[in-house]
Amino acid sequence: MRKKLVLAIGLLMLMGLFTSAGSAQAGGWATLTLSELPMEVVAERPFTIEFSVRGHGKTLITGLDATVTAVHQASGTKVVAEAKDASEAGFYAATIALPESGEWHWEITAFGTYSMPPLTVNEVAAVASGGSGGRTAVAWQLIMGWTAAAGAILCLFFWTQQKNQLRLAGAVLLGVVSLAGFVLHTEMPQPVLAGSEAVIVSAIAPEAMGEALFVAKGCIQCHTNSRVTIAKNMHPFGPDLTFSKRTADYLQTWLADPSALKPGTQMPNLHLSDAEIDTLVTFLQTDPD
Repeated sequence: MRKKLVLAIGLLMLMGLFTSAGSAQAGGWATLTLSELPMEVVAERPFTIEFSVRGHGKTLITGLDATVTAVHQASGTKVVAEAKDASEAGFYAATIALPESGEWHWEITAFGTYSMPPLTVNEVAAVASGGSGGRTAVAWQLIMGWTAAAGAILCLFFWTQQKNQLRLAGAVLLGVVSLAGFVLHTEMPQPVLAGSEAVIVSAIAPEAMGEALFVAKGCIQCHTNSRVTIAKNMHPFGPDLTFSKRTADYLQTWLADPSALKPGTQMPNLHLSDAEIDTLVTFLQTDPD
């Protein structure tokens, strides 16, 4: 009995050792950073989500099983896409197509589950109508009518040159086809020309971009901010960033390269674009009232 107890304890210790080793290799805890937020999303059209995962918020982690899961808020439709290794180590990419227009909530699972900013998806028809106009769906009727009319005139011309029943029959037949085409075009309901009136909705509203970037770039994972409602803080290691009293210049330099202001800092360089930095600076300096 004692030998069995010792063996069981030994197995538990061995399992704990392997678990600890695996966690240490992966970083124990990790942060996730979206490379870019989707700007325009259209139903049924695939788009790619790229992200990186960093152990302890610093070291890129490779070899993870990662998925992107999206749920339509009105219908409950769920879409899951598997992420693959991207071109750069520690980065992953998933191609996903959302089948319905409307608001989608989504998250990424990779060494934890990370909520992402909700996306507004455009209808396919609305986007299509914004290009060449709404009459393209019935244009074939006019084409048939004018083509048949030209053929009928040509047959009549040849009939006047040499009268025979075949040419006359061809002219009559083409005349009937031409008339049918014009009648069909007249009786078919004509859709309203959309043209410049078609509105393509951004996946994320401009006024919500600051909060969206704070979440998507991983800031919320280490910092708290009372104005963020679309995700919860995961690792409260950094200071509360509800309102920053730092100058805009300081924040811009910090977000561009944290180590330039504080060598050895825990915060990594996220390689943010100038536009992303400007948006985040504005968000961080906005008084929460």
